[in-house]
Amino acid sequence: MNLNNSVTHCIAAESKGIKYQAAKLHGDIIHYSWVLDCCLQKKLLPLQPKYFVFLSDGSKKKLEEEIDEFSDSYYWDLDLSDINQVKFNINTSEDAKAIDYFKKKYCPEEKWSLFHGCCVYFHISKESLTPDWESLLGLAFRRLKLEIFMGGGKVSNNIAHATHLVVLIVPASNLDFGSLVKSFTTAEKHVSPE
Repeated sequence: MNLNNSVTHCIAAESKGIKYQAAKLHGDIIHYSWVLDCCLQKKLLPLQPKYFVFLSDGSKKKLEEEIDEFSDSYYWDLDLSDINQVKFNINTSEDAKAIDYFKKKYCPEEKWSLFHGCCVYFHISKESLTPDWESLLGLAFRRLKLEIFMGGGKVSNNIAHATHLVVLIVPASNLDFGSLVKSFTTAEKHVSPE
């Protein structure tokens, strides 16, 4: 093995042996999968942390400036397989613990997270409404919507995405809830009690 100054890349399949130890003294050692990936894509690929078997101190420092804490580069474009790998590596148990921690920290009062995880659909019954009642129901809707948001919930314009259904009607009106439920499509009925 000739490791003079003209050598730019040392390629290895594994991190053991006398030649590997000698190559470590020379500089960076790259896994052979980088060469295979370059051949597959028919172009010279940028070196990513996953391709290194050994990094010299200078390369480590340079790489630390170019990548974030999750070893993602600030400059490289992601493809679908990279995004899938990121999703696969997400530790959901840590995320659940973090959510609980921040929920306790930033929502010390239960009223601030009362509707957390809820998505509400408001059905405003407009049958035989006078302009005055329409204005009052509009104001009630805006107020309830604000309460949902302040309680950590969401408001949906589509009942198929909702977890809860709220029907706003005029007092003393004759709304048949059964006929209202029947007016929804099959996909929309999953939130309605039957």
